[in-house]
Amino acid sequence: MIQEISGLAEVKASLYEILKRGRLSHAYLFHGVEGTAALPMLWGFLHLLFCEAKTDEGLSCGQCVSCRKIAKWIHSDVHVFPPLPHIKGGGKQAIQRQTAQYAELWRRFIRSHPYGSYENWFSFLQSELGTNLGALSVGRREIDGLLSVASLSPYEGKYTCLVIWLPEYLHHASLNALLKTVEDPPSRTLFFFVSQKPEQIPPTLYSRFQPVSIRPFTRSELVQELVKRENIDPTRAEEIAGLSSGRYTQATHLLNMEEEAPQQNRSSHPNVYNWLRTCWKGDYVELHGQSEWFQKQSLLQQQGFFFLALHLLREVLLSQAGADSLFCFPGNLHVFAVNLSKTLSHTDMIKLYQVLQDVLRHLEQHAESRLLFLDSSLKVVSIFNRTRQVHQSR
Repeated sequence: MIQEISGLAEVKASLYEILKRGRLSHAYLFHGVEGTAALPMLWGFLHLLFCEAKTDEGLSCGQCVSCRKIAKWIHSDVHVFPPLPHIKGGGKQAIQRQTAQYAELWRRFIRSHPYGSYENWFSFLQSELGTNLGALSVGRREIDGLLSVASLSPYEGKYTCLVIWLPEYLHHASLNALLKTVEDPPSRTLFFFVSQKPEQIPPTLYSRFQPVSIRPFTRSELVQELVKRENIDPTRAEEIAGLSSGRYTQATHLLNMEEEAPQQNRSSHPNVYNWLRTCWKGDYVELHGQSEWFQKQSLLQQQGFFFLALHLLREVLLSQAGADSLFCFPGNLHVFAVNLSKTLSHTDMIKLYQVLQDVLRHLEQHAESRLLFLDSSLKVVSIFNRTRQVHQSR
């Protein structure tokens, strides 16, 4: 329910106002960068839209039949279309069975990953299906299914709601058919897009939707959300939130890095601190060993590793500006950042930042992780060596 989402008061107020005025648009685009509450906020809005017994404050009750079905993602008037693997032939019945399987997998995924990304969904499907998947997309088959549902009257509530999760992955072959229906929608049919990259939606389609922008959490809001959803200690949540730029998925990346490393061996893992220390020493043999460890990690762990490195660089910038107390890194990382700030020039920091950004971009494109780790490590070593040479020449 919308009241269960931490913070974001201004977004909630705008949604309450839409329902209060009773002037629903036929198409809304909920958008925010990966890790924001775009999908949870839409789902909270649907709770409000379908609730049969709102509270005196106008909030959804959470107890009526509609609320319970919305909470389980099984309401008969709400249809979700996520990016899917290409469904190969096999006859109408085989396709229907596969479509039903994907629908159930989606419900299982989103119940445990309400802030999930394309990468989360791809990894989940690959794990569940045990097969190599091609690129996921919202293809013509999915849009044909959406259009057939759009023509039906609502069964339980006032509206038929059609949700496309990550419309940036719409296949080009499906755009024209969808655009025509959005331009001239059936009565009592509402369209919802939930996007993490709205700039990739074709402008002709984007312009038909009323945007609802979801900002990242503030640090205190993210702490509340982590304590509530991940059941972690507030002190630990505060530390993780300080590294996550208000993005929930980034916070869980960091948590997963810790949880999946064996506790007894965690200090020996080439974590970010050890990696940067090794780069500073220029120990190429150790870097090669770390690259093999890195290759064995999941994509989420690999991204979390470099997200943390990016935030360490931000710590260096804060320290140079005299504000090093604003961030809460674990002890050795914080000390390393403060020490690095005394030797690293602003130009070198920009170069390091670009190296780390490039790594994250290449990881998203599924580049070979071991070679990517080694390449970025050599670039960091080179930057550190130049910094050391400058200081030694003074």
